[in-house]
Amino acid sequence: MDTYREIRNTLVHRLELHTGRQGRMDAHLRRQSSELPDDWTERASEIGNEEVLVQLDDAGRAEIEAMRAAIDRIDNDAYGVCDECSEPIPLARLQAFPLAVRCVECETWEEKFGS
Repeated sequence: MDTYREIRNTLVHRLELHTGRQGRMDAHLRRQSSELPDDWTERASEIGNEEVLVQLDDAGRAEIEAMRAAIDRIDNDAYGVCDECSEPIPLARLQAFPLAVRCVECETWEEKFGS
């Protein structure tokens, strides 16, 4: 749908940026030496830093996956429909949060009560 073309262009641009960042993070994690410093304080710091990087890596992969899914939904004319109630998701919500898969009402329900 032409209404979503600008959203798609934004998502493609964000996907390119995130994919590049993810590649750099992956390279950094692969470079991490398996040898830890002898100093226990430095060792704890290194382990803590690596744990944070792994969490950021996981979050980055999830966001990339969500962007690809949104682009696919746009390309297949399935974008902008709530996964829960099948009602249209307002354009303003999609412009503010292009990865949205639920309308505000269903998202609020999910946050309050779960599935």
